[in-house]
Formats: sequence, C-alpha cells, structure tokens
Amino acid sequence: MARRNTAVATAALAVEPAAVTEAKKALGFDFLEPALPKKPRKNGKNGNGTTEIKEPVAKTSPVMSIYVPKPQRVVVEVAVRGLLPGLMMDRKDPADLKRGDDIKNGLRPPLSKKEIILYQSSDYRFEHCQYKAKNPRTKQVENYMPGTSFTASLRDGILLVPGMEMMRKKTDPAIVVEQECVFFTKFSKPHVDERVVHQKGKGGQIVSIVRTRAVIDEWEAMLRIAFDPGVFTLEQVANLVAFAGYNVGVGNFRPQKRGVYGRWEIVALRQ
Repeated sequence: MARRNTAVATAALAVEPAAVTEAKKALGFDFLEPALPKKPRKNGKNGNGTTEIKEPVAKTSPVMSIYVPKPQRVVVEVAVRGLLPGLMMDRKDPADLKRGDDIKNGLRPPLSKKEIILYQSSDYRFEHCQYKAKNPRTKQVENYMPGTSFTASLRDGILLVPGMEMMRKKTDPAIVVEQECVFFTKFSKPHVDERVVHQKGKGGQIVSIVRTRAVIDEWEAMLRIAFDPGVFTLEQVANLVAFAGYNVGVGNFRPQKRGVYGRWEIVALRQ
C-alpha cells in the first residue's frame, strides 16, 4: 500500500501544481516538498568538507557615450609677397643622393676626376639646387617652394606665441597649406649664392663646406590654406600668416635660423 501511495504521489509531480497540492493533502506525504538549497557557509566549505567553488559574477559597466565633433574645414587664399633681400632655395638633388648611396654601397665605382669637377661646379649645383616642376596653370616648368615648407612655417609661428606651445597637438593638425607645390605668381630670375658654411662633421668636428643656393630677390605666391574654424578664426589665421612670414620665414637661411631670407608679407586675403 505504501508503494502504491508513493507511485501515485510521484505521478502527481508531472501534472499541474494544483493537482500535486491536492494529492499531497490526500496522501499525507510532506516529503514531496522540494528541498531548499543550502546556504553556503562563511568559510566557503560544503557540508562534506570540500571547498565550494563559486562562479565569478561578471560586473557590467554602463555604456559611455563619446561625443565626436563633426569635422569642419574652411579654405582661404592668401596672397603673399616676399620682402627683400629675397627667397633662398636649397634643394638636395635626388640624383646626387642616389649616386652617393650607390658609391657607398659598392653599386658603382667612385667618381672620376672629370665627374668630380662636373658635380662640384657652381653651374651644376646651381641648376640642381632649385625646386622646379611643371606649372599646371602656365604649362611651363617653373620654380616653386614646397607647400610643406609654408605649413611648417605657420606651425612654428604658433609656437612663438606665448602660452601656445602646450596646444601644439591641437593646433598643428588644424591648419595646413594644401598645395604640394606653391608656384610663384610673380618672380625674378634666380641667381646663385655661393658661400662657405660651417657645420659639424664626423666625430663632432667642425668642417667648412661650400654651399650653392638659388636666390629669388622678388617673388609673390598664392597660399591656399585650410583650417578648422573650431580652433582658429579667420582673423587669427590672417594674423598668423603675417606673424609667421615676418618671424619664421620660408626656405634656407630664414629669420627663424638667424637669417635674412624668405621673409614675406600679406598682400590680399579672400575666402
């Protein structure tokens, strides 16, 4: 009879909870109550003496919302005019650099006496120290200055403003001269400037070498400057161009390098 009552009670577990409750009351069995889970002890051990392993609970952090401002770009064209004594250019000829590397790496024999006389002549060095490329406006090969040189002048001019050095990471990407080649809108014929300069050689020794550079006494150019209006205003950009032109300059032996070449002034600005 006990087995039959147990079977009936066991079968009642598979039916609805209300029917299970009535079956328990009718049979008088209270052992059908589900066993409650034992609370873990404070020492972390179960009743059988083994250590209880608790699953780590993943901590969820609130999702942080990051605001990325919309990029802005304003382009202005600034006409600049060189101040006397003019602009000095000093370009390292890629062919000369490759020739020197090939000789150093043993890919070609050393220069002959005839080649040395040619490559060290003033005419050869004067012709190959100039920046020249085909001007898309005039379709002619003309002198130019790299746009990166003007960009570097503007960014260096920012550093000369008191308190702006700490803002360089923000201001440097916010202004750039977009032209790869800044062709001169007006310029005089380049002439040679050859002088002895002193520089450090191997072992820190001071050596004297002859530097040949091209000088343009009178020149004008149009700079296409892109800037972020969230960092600079149009008035600040105009002031920066004038400030950098006078205190930094462009090219070799500029005012930034205690020279007198490459200084400019603003002629016009249009947006």
